[in-house]
Amino acid sequence: MVECLLEVEGFKILKPIYISVVETPYGDYIASVPAANLNASGDDRSEAIYNLQDIVAGTYRLLQKHTKLGPQMEHQKRYLESHLQEVIMSECLREVEGFKILKPIYTSVVKKYGFYHADVPVDGLLAIGDSRDDAISRLQCILGATYRVLSNAANLNKGALEQLKYLRSHIAKFSKDDEIKELRKQVADLQSCVRGPGTDSDVLTAHIEQCPKHPLAAAKKDAQELREALAESHRVNRELSDRLYDTERFHND
Repeated sequence: MVECLLEVEGFKILKPIYISVVETPYGDYIASVPAANLNASGDDRSEAIYNLQDIVAGTYRLLQKHTKLGPQMEHQKRYLESHLQEVIMSECLREVEGFKILKPIYTSVVKKYGFYHADVPVDGLLAIGDSRDDAISRLQCILGATYRVLSNAANLNKGALEQLKYLRSHIAKFSKDDEIKELRKQVADLQSCVRGPGTDSDVLTAHIEQCPKHPLAAAKKDAQELREALAESHRVNRELSDRLYDTERFHND
């Protein structure tokens, strides 16, 4: 029976990795990747496959550290590079602008050819960026844009239908009521740290000007520091101008 490795921890499988598992005369099992000459043993079938996954991952990382390899190791390296891609991080997208998240959207981010690739488990839904955060930000935009385009399209092919099915099961557009609820929640969050009698506009304004949780407090602090730096710059310029004037008078005299 032909089998494939279903997963290799820390890696994304690009192409099927065919394996064989045989029982030895001694009652244990040997699992192998014949195309790459990689083998592992175990007391039972499951353990042999699990150990083979470790061997595959370890061999990939080891071979990446070397550029000068013999023919056998060079073949292993090329095989593994064509079948595996190391995952930098796997996480859930926290937001897609204009949409609410219905189910966790798992995304993987890998670095390839100097760029970061972020994708979800559906072909075609991916983004490339200069950094990890840039790739994830672009992926969020692509998911929202793809949802809008496919929702209004007709005669979708199989791949597009799969994308739309995935998106509809994981995100939904914010309705007007949802937007109002979200805005009210933001207002409530802003007001939640106000203490004291009343929360009228004057009290709230006075509060957010000095509360470190609000951007206005930081902005006012930055503005004050800039004013002080500017005043100091003017003072230094005046001193330099006065010295220059005195120096010119001295030479003229």
